[in-house]
Amino acid sequence: MWQSKELKKKARTALRRNYWRAVIVCLVLTFIAGAYSTMASGKFGVTLNSAMNEPFPILFNYNVLSNTVDGVTGETGELPHFLQASEGILASLFNNITKSGSFLFGILNSLNQGFFRGHLMQGVIILVGAALSFFGWLFVGNILRVSECRFFLENHLYPQTRPNRLLYVYKIHKTRHVAKVMFLRALYIVLWSFTIVGGFIKAYEYRLVPYIMAENPGLPAKKAFALSKRIMRGNKWHTFLLDLSFLPWELLAAVTLHFLGFLFVNPYRAATGAELYLSLREHAFAAGIEGSENMNDVCLAAVPEGEYLEYPQEALPYPEYPSRRWLTVEYHRNYSLTSLVLLFFTFSIVGWLWEVALFLFNEGLFVNRGVFWGPWLPIYGSGGVLILILLRRFADKPWLLFSLTVVLCGVVEYGTSWYLETFKGAKWWDYTGFFLNINGRVCLEGLLVFGVGGCLFVYLLGPIMDDLYRKIPQKVKVIACTLLVVCFLSDVVYSNIHPHQGEGITEDKAGAVLVQAESVL
Repeated sequence: MWQSKELKKKARTALRRNYWRAVIVCLVLTFIAGAYSTMASGKFGVTLNSAMNEPFPILFNYNVLSNTVDGVTGETGELPHFLQASEGILASLFNNITKSGSFLFGILNSLNQGFFRGHLMQGVIILVGAALSFFGWLFVGNILRVSECRFFLENHLYPQTRPNRLLYVYKIHKTRHVAKVMFLRALYIVLWSFTIVGGFIKAYEYRLVPYIMAENPGLPAKKAFALSKRIMRGNKWHTFLLDLSFLPWELLAAVTLHFLGFLFVNPYRAATGAELYLSLREHAFAAGIEGSENMNDVCLAAVPEGEYLEYPQEALPYPEYPSRRWLTVEYHRNYSLTSLVLLFFTFSIVGWLWEVALFLFNEGLFVNRGVFWGPWLPIYGSGGVLILILLRRFADKPWLLFSLTVVLCGVVEYGTSWYLETFKGAKWWDYTGFFLNINGRVCLEGLLVFGVGGCLFVYLLGPIMDDLYRKIPQKVKVIACTLLVVCFLSDVVYSNIHPHQGEGITEDKAGAVLVQAESVL
């Protein structure tokens, strides 16, 4: 029988050899796939909304159920107390179990809003959001989860395994099949959750399915589930104890604002999971468990003859297809004045549409977001243009470009906030309570998002839009720029006399950050 201490010791050894790459892989899973939720924290994964500092309240699943029951019965009341779950460990467990399938609750909420509460538009928006959430979970979150397993399985023997292993399933063109298997796994666990302990047992029974698919992505779903079930027979309780042994680490991570989780606990858990699979895999072969021959990647068990610091590509059971280059853009370029003006308004208007749509999705209300009355948020435009003008010379040094973008955006955001508070007497955003915030005007995670966005401006968005604008006749561009500038300056003058304020714009809400910074440059 395998021992938890021995597995965790092997995991630490594997991590030491390739530490930073393992951290990067887990960060990608955390930020993109919302992985590593824990019973202790309730919501450990960082979502896109929180990364963008969007002020969206969480609607617990029990609220959705309660509202729908009210709509069906025509009565206002509460669910039984045993179904109300918004606080505590069991509530966190319930909401995290249904988190991966939250699109189901999104559909339920959509029907509730559209048919029972008369908010048809809100229902439509929620339904669209639920659909997008579903496809993102199906073809991104699930695929990355399997590819993460692949990374840590290879990292056991090959100390220079690269983070690009997260693209493994995509590269071998097994995306649809793996997504189907992972969908069925989630569906079975959810359905079994309607029994008293069935969901808990099935979660451990199908624990190895992502690893089996990482090793053999073409294996039929029926065989993958049957194999995981056979291997986990007699191992479920010990695996539960292994998971429980990480609880002190999770509590310690929570005390450190989850930085310990990002830097150690998450990679440690992932590496230990891979060690568990490899140990059970070895036992399955030794015991002659039916179906074990489908775990056919011999290079995961032993390094082939020769010195291999990375997994030998020629040994892959499913060869990777050559990558196709979809975009060929030249980011070393000079932008004309008309292109810069059009880029400013493009980024500003897209930013406005983004924030208005997100507020409509969450609140069911159309709110003209921003400092100005027009359909633009100049922080997106001014930030993007300033980065293109001042920082594109550093494009050959991505980390330097990223760092300078963070500094530049921090100065712009802080200065704009100070100006609005000092001369307008109001706050359009407040980062108080966020980690490493300065007077509530800027915060670390917001600046990191700006840094990533700035790099996208330089390497991708700016060049693509500039190529499009160069196809427009010069006379047409001049007229368009003139009209846009006149409208914008008129809005600046009017907004200085009649500041744009009100609910959803300048009002604080408990536990939420208000609007993103809108520049007045």
